[in-house]
Amino acid sequence: SYYDCYWDKKLQSQKGNEGKVLTRINPYGYRCKHYVLPSNGEYAVAFGCSHTFGKSLDEQYRYSNLVESTLGIPVFNVGLGGGSVDFCKTNLLQLILYLNFYNFKKPKFVIVQLPDFLRLWFGFHFTLGNWNNFSKKYLDKDEWLKDKNIKKMETKSLLNLEHINFLCKINNIKLIKFFVFKNDKPYFNYENH
Repeated sequence: SYYDCYWDKKLQSQKGNEGKVLTRINPYGYRCKHYVLPSNGEYAVAFGCSHTFGKSLDEQYRYSNLVESTLGIPVFNVGLGGGSVDFCKTNLLQLILYLNFYNFKKPKFVIVQLPDFLRLWFGFHFTLGNWNNFSKKYLDKDEWLKDKNIKKMETKSLLNLEHINFLCKINNIKLIKFFVFKNDKPYFNYENH
């Protein structure tokens, strides 16, 4: 079932801010009230990072909810804080495999909010901007910060973006993709795309 997960402590503790953001998580770990595909009718799917997840936003203000209320179709939000381009691709691929295996109707469209290109997905999130405990223990930060390795991370993200484009094209799924910030784009390779 859909259950209450946590209150956003930062907003709750701000002086004069009585608003609290309740985050509800479905059985699959996403902040989305939808988790069973409709047997008939149209739907859409939104992939991305914390901007899609709606960190510190009430659900009705997330772009996926605004699209849902505007178009009148369910929008499955599978955004996750710290998400990466390869995380979006992996989720899209799993969705397509599931739909094809069970012969379900494909979404009317998918939305991909493209996360920072310096994030990678190894079954956990890794980003140069957020050096977590796992990274500190197993990865040499000085090595990762070399230009050649930043180029490799961005190239991997660009390859995953090409996979997203390809998967949608061959499965005849309309794709809407966007960056939230200018600096989310790859620093080295974007001018070629």
